[in-house]
Amino acid sequence: MSQQVTKKGEQQVAQPARQGGGGGSIEHSEQTASANASAGLNLNIFAAFSGLFGSKKQKRTEADGSSTENEQSAAKARGAGVGNMEAVGAANAETRDRRLKAEGVDHLAIEGRE
Repeated sequence: MSQQVTKKGEQQVAQPARQGGGGGSIEHSEQTASANASAGLNLNIFAAFSGLFGSKKQKRTEADGSSTENEQSAAKARGAGVGNMEAVGAANAETRDRRLKAEGVDHLAIEGRE
């Protein structure tokens, strides 16, 4: 049996070639498929930092000419941070399959005449 195949976009159609004889048959088949997907990502970061820094120096000179130096340092720091992340995804897929088969007798005997 010979068969003719044509492609239309995402569709494939198959039909057998008609042969001479008393009867005829038609076979029709279509398949379609489609798919899509999407994704998103959202990231938010917020941070705050504050600090207080201080330093104190003291220099003392003695009677004999020697000197002494004192240094004091202090630091305070404070920080806070917040993070937020959100992810979203979606997908969709669809397939279709349609088949038709018909067989019949040529009552008028149109086919097969020469």
